[in-house]
Amino acid sequence: MAGTQLLRLSRWIPAPSAIMWLQMQADYDLWQAEHSGREFQVTPVPYAGPG
Repeated sequence: MAGTQLLRLSRWIPAPSAIMWLQMQADYDLWQAEHSGREFQVTPVPYAGPG
């Protein structure tokens, strides 16, 4: 969702904030990607940890 859509939605239904609508959209998009059945070819990047 675009930022302007989130603001309009939060003004129309004021209970959840625009940030909450954004989080719900991100959760939905992630769920869709995880359940799409697609396999992703990714090469892990070495990570030694903080500091």
